[in-house]
Amino acid sequence: MSKIVSSLTSFFDRLSISKKLAFWYGLSLFVMLSLFGYFLYETFHQSIHHNYDRHLRFEAEQLLPHIDTTGDSLSIDLTGYSRNAALKSGVEYGTYVRLYNQEDSLIYKSPNFVDVKQPLNTGIPDRPEEYSFSSQWQDLPARTLFYPIMDDSGQLCGWLEVTGFEWTLHEELSRFRQYLFVLIAISVAFSILGGYWLSRRALTPVASINEAAKSITATDLDNRIPVNYQVKDELTDLAETFNMMLNRLQKGFEREKRFTSDAAHELMTPLSSMRSD
Repeated sequence: MSKIVSSLTSFFDRLSISKKLAFWYGLSLFVMLSLFGYFLYETFHQSIHHNYDRHLRFEAEQLLPHIDTTGDSLSIDLTGYSRNAALKSGVEYGTYVRLYNQEDSLIYKSPNFVDVKQPLNTGIPDRPEEYSFSSQWQDLPARTLFYPIMDDSGQLCGWLEVTGFEWTLHEELSRFRQYLFVLIAISVAFSILGGYWLSRRALTPVASINEAAKSITATDLDNRIPVNYQVKDELTDLAETFNMMLNRLQKGFEREKRFTSDAAHELMTPLSSMRSD
């Protein structure tokens, strides 16, 4: 692992500044979009469950008038129930209903449980309040709602279990997840390309300074690095600093030339006198 990290670090160090900036642009955007996408996906996921719970709660409330809680035990009579077809429908479109008494004993299950090949394993809640959860049942995503049944005195006398399949909603969720992945990938790719272009454009003055500095020799110290005063930034300051340094060098060379010239003239005068003698 350390060798991999070392090789990646070495590879990254060999990259140019523009490529490093483009990489960090892409990485930063990827992290931010991934966090935002995860939050958006989870919010949408929870919203789907919440909306489907409302559907299951509606189904339970439609069944409540057909449940008798006045006797010693619960009983249900679905004669004339308008949604009997849903209780007979099979996988995917059916609504599966079971009724439990206060002792958690099963006293009714809808007709569509007859054709079920895989048992629906659920647990009665410990508290007398609505409880919903998701599970994988018959190779499909299912959602189950436990609805507490109260008698006239407000005491818990049983549970109504309503189960339906969320496969259409999960298909929408899967498409939404795919769209997020594609959008994040496209955004990161454009971020890297745009970051590379922007960094290259921003570092263009550095290349100009580099070329100008290479062209300046001892014979043409009067040349200067071009400065774009329309854009006042750090690179402008750098170019001005180089030009100030060149001014000092030029003045130093000129002083050295004058000193050399004066020294040569002073030496030539006695030599000429000696030769004339």
